[in-house]
Amino acid sequence: MIDWEHEQFVKNFEEYLLDGKVNPYDYLHSPKYKRCRIILAKHGYCVEELIANDEDDVTATLIQHGYGKEHYKELAQSQHTLIRATLAGAGYYPEVFIFDEYANVRMTVIDKYPEYFRKLLDDADSTKLIQHVLWEYPTPTIDDLERHKIQCLKTNMMTPYLDEKIAALQAHPTPFEETMTEKQLYTLNNPLWARNMTLKEMSDFERELLKEKSLQTK
Repeated sequence: MIDWEHEQFVKNFEEYLLDGKVNPYDYLHSPKYKRCRIILAKHGYCVEELIANDEDDVTATLIQHGYGKEHYKELAQSQHTLIRATLAGAGYYPEVFIFDEYANVRMTVIDKYPEYFRKLLDDADSTKLIQHVLWEYPTPTIDDLERHKIQCLKTNMMTPYLDEKIAALQAHPTPFEETMTEKQLYTLNNPLWARNMTLKEMSDFERELLKEKSLQTK
């Protein structure tokens, strides 16, 4: 059965807290006041006590709002993935979190610092993550793509359009080819059609051409 009186109290807890009508120290330990502790964290109350409680969502809320910074170095070693991911998302310790055992933490680092994906190019366990990054990465180098291809071959996980993009970056356009459209280059099987596209854009481009061709044959 839902305790509606309790639910109403929790709903109004933030107002009570900011108006000084409740003592924050009264809500630090009981499981039923977990949501109240998240509100305490949001406003920076009882920081030391909340960190000592080691509740991942409460500590993550502290980090999101910039409290307890003197503990961040220690929290970077936390067993809780949420805490590490929150620190990574706030921009802390990317050189540590880029090698985290959990892919979502590594991805959080890359979302914050895109260039960090290169630290994982030779890591077979990160092949799927790198595949996701490169799919929409605007400026990969030939080295990026070739190193990723090596890991793809090791893991039997091929990235669509990878070879085509490598060929496009390796090609050097003539003055005449510089004047041609992507569609013209594609029709001539010239790899340069893909030189300014991400892998995703290459996929979208080819799909649209096939759609056009299909409509023309009807």
